[in-house]
Amino acid sequence: MDPARLWFKRDLAFLLKSYQVYLDRLDQGLPFLEIPNHKKPPKFTPFSTITLPALCTAIDKFPTIEARRRMAEIAVRLRKHKQEFGSYPETLSVLAEMPVDPFAGEPFLYQRDDGGFVLQSAGAIKDEPITWRWSQ
Repeated sequence: MDPARLWFKRDLAFLLKSYQVYLDRLDQGLPFLEIPNHKKPPKFTPFSTITLPALCTAIDKFPTIEARRRMAEIAVRLRKHKQEFGSYPETLSVLAEMPVDPFAGEPFLYQRDDGGFVLQSAGAIKDEPITWRWSQ
């Protein structure tokens, strides 16, 4: 078999196996932070060398983006609660079926603050906690 064809087949097989490892871990509902960094691509695997770092970056950023999306959902519910009852609730448990922090698997940290509120995730970006502040 032609060496270039052999390298291509090996590269494609490695790439598909790597994608499957990530997808299987996500399908199992494992916390995002437990998804392992996969093996380094073997030599002469240009497709894996190019696409795997992008996959790892996307997977690394996904929990942060998901945490922010869930925090935005909670913020909307908190604003609706304030419009309806005149103030923010003491705890998030007042609101039905709140999304949980994808980093901790537990509710987000919440506190009322000077007429507004602060939501915080267990995750961090450059050692700073992911925080959503709303003030009047």
